[in-house]
Amino acid sequence: SCTLKSTTLIQNFPYLNQFFSHIDIKHILYDNETFALTYNEGLFTLDSKHLNVTLHIFPVDKWRFNIDVDEAFLKDYALHVKGMVRSDIRQKEYSFEGNFETFGLKGRALLELKQSLLTYHLQSEKFDNKALSDFMNFLVTQIELEPIVKAWIHENIVAKEYILDNLEGKLDIDTGEYFPLEMKGHAHVQDALISFEPSVPAAHADAIGITLENDKLLFDISNPTYESKNIQKADVFIYNLLTKGTGIVVDLNTKARLDDK
Repeated sequence: SCTLKSTTLIQNFPYLNQFFSHIDIKHILYDNETFALTYNEGLFTLDSKHLNVTLHIFPVDKWRFNIDVDEAFLKDYALHVKGMVRSDIRQKEYSFEGNFETFGLKGRALLELKQSLLTYHLQSEKFDNKALSDFMNFLVTQIELEPIVKAWIHENIVAKEYILDNLEGKLDIDTGEYFPLEMKGHAHVQDALISFEPSVPAAHADAIGITLENDKLLFDISNPTYESKNIQKADVFIYNLLTKGTGIVVDLNTKARLDDK
């Protein structure tokens, strides 16, 4: 068992291959976390209670190095990532560009960390409602989210296909502040059923564009129908999405004749 200073440890990683071809450390104690480290011909494998990672490190100079992440698994978040990290220890600046997968959601990520401020840009491949529901059910265990928000993201709207076009924001990793008013994003879904009230049939939309801006979630609904009746206007948005006082506005208009349906 040994306790290591992280900066010294990381700074000297890239030069291990000059002295060793294989290292196997069973027990490293750092910041109350226990790690196991294996180094074999340039390949590092790090395993702990919360993280498993396999990577190659390439030195640029004394303070800068690039990391090729073959696979990293953040166990607490069921998150797999792979890609390239560029690091500057002196300036405390780091960037990552690569792929991610969590709860069946797959996509690309661009992360930049300066001091304690992390900025992120995400986009996804196509996914289904089950993957979205699995992710949302996990997310509500990690952050405070109003039930109405959770319901309208994956329960009241059930689509055949989803794509996250982009999501960007920032996070202070020291304080946990995630600046909800500055988060922006857009997604779109295809072939969606929309349930406004459980006791009546769901409406249908060919497609829905979903925009996140100014702490609002806006739904742009394409060709909505209810019981085969066309709805000429369908304005739906959630306000105070990530802050207090969350609410929803639903404005529907149709020229169809009024009947029991």
